[in-house]
Amino acid sequence: MARRTMWVTGGGILVAGIAFGAGMSLGYALRPDSGAHVLAQTADEWAAFGTVGTLIIAAVAAVIAFTQAAEARRLRIEQAQPYVVAYMKQNSNTPVLVELVIRNFGTTAARNITVTSTPTIRRADGAKAEDVWLPTDIPVLAPQQEWRTFWDSGAERFDHPVLADENRHVVTVTYDGVERSPQQVSESILDWGAYVGGIFITSKTVHHAAQSLGKIATVMGRWTDSSRGLTVYTRDGRAKDARVATELEERARRRQRREPHSGSDPESIYRPNEA
Repeated sequence: MARRTMWVTGGGILVAGIAFGAGMSLGYALRPDSGAHVLAQTADEWAAFGTVGTLIIAAVAAVIAFTQAAEARRLRIEQAQPYVVAYMKQNSNTPVLVELVIRNFGTTAARNITVTSTPTIRRADGAKAEDVWLPTDIPVLAPQQEWRTFWDSGAERFDHPVLADENRHVVTVTYDGVERSPQQVSESILDWGAYVGGIFITSKTVHHAAQSLGKIATVMGRWTDSSRGLTVYTRDGRAKDARVATELEERARRRQRREPHSGSDPESIYRPNEA
């Protein structure tokens, strides 16, 4: 911004100087005793007057062209700058979990990225709180590249006895952009208040399918008999059904006689390992 102000000021001074010179030249041309006055009738006098006018027009055009070129260069540099910001993002698989993301949205690489926050970024740790680890320096982030880490769980953070007053953070990211340009700075307001009262819908994705397959593999692993394959248990269904029917009849007779229960646990009739 300072450079742009300097260019505009310089251009204004130059235009003012040209206008002053043009006014002086025109005043001289209008004088009756001037060799180039507008009432001149000779070809040489009109040629001199035309030359002065041409010089004025050329000077104004040069100033305009110079100003436009300087503005175009400023815009090219601004568009080429990286744009690194910090923001909060819900985990795509578990929306109640929120991550801290540092991302370069620009078209060129950002270098020497540093991140600071006021207050310090912390997460719930039971009834206490712990600092969220942040790198002291990220060497480079290519266009559309990001760095992220788990911040906190909304279910644990809200109404937390320690973090109740730490829900609003001012995160400042500083980084180097295009060569010979000043250090770039971006500031973000990260507020957990935006998530209070939110209702999240969990969608089942390939991630959940992989988790289910992992559980199936664990259960089937318990069924193996050494390295020879699965262990198989068999039972006589009819015998079990008859035993269950007999046990139920016995229990009914005991209730009628109001006798204390004697025998096996009633729940044992449903155990699959007993024949």
